[in-house]
Amino acid sequence: MGRGYKVFLETGRLADASESTIRRLRKRKATHIKVPHKLSRLTRSLSVRVPPKADDPDSTVPSWFLGFQQKIVGHFERVVDRVLDRLDIIVKIQHKHEEAIAQNAREIAELSRRLSGELMNLKNRQMANEHALANLQERSATTEETSTTVPVPASTVTEDCHDDCEVRLSSLPVKLNPCDITNVKHVLEALGEERLLPHVIRVREWKAKPRVSAANSAISQIDTAAKHIPDTKACVLRFASANARESFLAAAPRFQRLPVSKIFVLPEAEDGRLSAAPILPPERYRLLRRCWLLRKQHKLPNPVVRNMRIYMRGLNRTNPTLINTEADLDAFAIAILSLSSSSTSSRHPPPTNAS
Repeated sequence: MGRGYKVFLETGRLADASESTIRRLRKRKATHIKVPHKLSRLTRSLSVRVPPKADDPDSTVPSWFLGFQQKIVGHFERVVDRVLDRLDIIVKIQHKHEEAIAQNAREIAELSRRLSGELMNLKNRQMANEHALANLQERSATTEETSTTVPVPASTVTEDCHDDCEVRLSSLPVKLNPCDITNVKHVLEALGEERLLPHVIRVREWKAKPRVSAANSAISQIDTAAKHIPDTKACVLRFASANARESFLAAAPRFQRLPVSKIFVLPEAEDGRLSAAPILPPERYRLLRRCWLLRKQHKLPNPVVRNMRIYMRGLNRTNPTLINTEADLDAFAIAILSLSSSSTSSRHPPPTNAS
């Protein structure tokens, strides 16, 4: 066998090895990578088998060709190994992406199911609310047709409309700023009502108008000189709701056990006591003044104000009577007079004539 023919056979084996390598690449699972152009071109060039010349006297394969062949085959093997390693990495990444896509698809399906359920619940609630509203409208129309309207006194309506939920806090030391919210914080902490601090929406100074006439000014000055009255200030607390105001007023009697020096940590302050009173509308305030006059005349218990309503009790501590208008106060005064006259007649019976 001649030398050229052996070279021809070795070249054919090299081409077969290249083709098998390409087939290995193409048989990799879950890959769509094309064989590089240079590799395919080299394989095609090696696949062209050139027949040796017949008159070639030397039939021995040279050593340089065998070395070249081994070098090319080794290079191909290394390239194939690197490509296969990269393909494995790509396959793993692709599997991770597929798992993430499947997980996202399941979560989207679950969210879609929950959203459909929530929408169905909202529709059902809306239908129920519409039915309830229709029933209320029908009942309201029926009530308006079958009932009579009772007129409400004008004073009762205006009282509720002018409720600003304000309280006057008196007897503050002169050194304090009456508009400082910190003072209100100290007061609420002393009363144990710190929860009411967020409900205080405004603090302002109370400036009372002097109501002393000219004839009584000299007498008032003499009384003030004879009896030392410490100068104090007052502030107005506006609460966010009537409930918060009433809670503060319900705790106000504790001021009798709390000196001012202890509340504000002022050792030099005098041993005074704070006082709190609701700020009433003008009509209600005039009615309360009449109640106090009646209380002084007949030595009754003090009037009580709850939710802008005035209550009074008789001498025998009966159930409180609501004084909503001046007519109610007049009726209460007549009842007090009748009770007092009957008690007087029972204590002093008329003398009987001797027969």
